Amino acid sequence: MIQRQQLRRGARLIVVTVGRLNHFIDEGYISLREVKYLFLDEAGRMLDMGFEDSINFIFSHPSLTAKEERHSNV
Repeated sequence: MIQRQQLRRGARLIVVTVGRLNHFIDEGYISLREVKYLFLDEAGRMLDMGFEDSINFIFSHPSLTAKEERHSNV
């Protein structure tokens, strides 16, 4: 509950697992429309562990800032 309230107020930095991020997006607690930097640590390892759909969900989400307007590091 506290996390949701804090996210609704906005954040400059969010450190979160891929699954938790997808949950917050699905539930409408956060939007990706103002993301300037998106870093995905250990992406190769996550792909090996079967998280490809979760990663694709984030990078193809309609609210995600256009790639020309954000920096992504995977």
